[in-house]
Amino acid sequence: TKLKALSKLAYESLAEAKKNQKAVELEAEEIFDNIEVAQKKFDTAKNKLTALSAEIETLNKNLTTTENEVKQLRTNYEAALKVNGFANEDLFLEYNVGEDEIEDSQEIINDYQTQVKVNAESLATAKKDAAGKELVNVEALEEKVELIRERNEEIRESLNNTNSRLNINKELSENIREQKDDYENNKRLYGIYSRLYDLTSGNVQGNSRITLEQYVQMAGFDGIIAAANRRLLPMTERQFELVRHDNSNEKKSKTTLDLDVLDNFTGKKRPVGSLSGGESFKASLSLALGLSDTVSMNAGGIQMDALFIDEGFGSLDSKSNSTVIEVLNNLSGKNKLVGLISHREEIINSITNQIKVTKDRSGSHIDIDTGF
Repeated sequence: TKLKALSKLAYESLAEAKKNQKAVELEAEEIFDNIEVAQKKFDTAKNKLTALSAEIETLNKNLTTTENEVKQLRTNYEAALKVNGFANEDLFLEYNVGEDEIEDSQEIINDYQTQVKVNAESLATAKKDAAGKELVNVEALEEKVELIRERNEEIRESLNNTNSRLNINKELSENIREQKDDYENNKRLYGIYSRLYDLTSGNVQGNSRITLEQYVQMAGFDGIIAAANRRLLPMTERQFELVRHDNSNEKKSKTTLDLDVLDNFTGKKRPVGSLSGGESFKASLSLALGLSDTVSMNAGGIQMDALFIDEGFGSLDSKSNSTVIEVLNNLSGKNKLVGLISHREEIINSITNQIKVTKDRSGSHIDIDTGF
């Protein structure tokens, strides 16, 4: 019977099983590390994407505002040209001179004004001499010259402001173009990390997807169930066998770690909650022993050298009691200590080494019986 049970195992030897288990654990550890790195990169890329998107939105708004201002200034500029008698910009630029020429012109104007004052007195005398002749309005001409000069200064200042705004906008536009490649690269990385995160988290379409954590839990749970069945089958005369609840429509729920029981006599599965009290005790005991075996088999795992069972035998018949006791006796012979806490006489009589606790008026007393 034991040879048949061993032939059903997934590995030919314990060494091969441990080797495969170690590889799976290393692979799982590497996957978790990759998930953590991917999550950090995903958060960094997402934050950077948000910042860049906000900056681009602000720059686009500023660019739109500046473009509207440039259009308005251009309209005002063209209107000013017409108001001041310039048919086009080229004609205006012919009269638009540099600072040195303006200073020279200012000096000429100042000299002219000085000469006007000097000649004022001569003008009074000349008026007498010009009696009967047509009078030229010099003051009106001076006012017109001054008006043209002031208007020219305003246009020149407006043009300088417009050129300054255009230069600033050119720099902003260049910065946007320089950051475009970085933005596109971060956007691509965001897509990759987002898909990786959705895959490991099970956030994809279809009910058949599970998270990586659930997958690892299911793999470990299957190992515990296999170890538990090596205990349960002998206890139940090979009638009952534990199986993990498998329903592909519920893989995204918590049912991936639920248990069913296979009745080998009927060939049907049913929930473990349908087991009787004695059957349920055997299943629970088998799971505890299976967990102990699985933990002990891990490379570098903790050795569970002691197991204590408190009651539970009251739900078993005499034949089941004998079967369970036999399994526990075999287990205790493998460098493990199994302690049973019970008040049933048949259980007490089947145990060689006992710690008996009695109670009287003076208190509780302990008597150790080694069977010798």
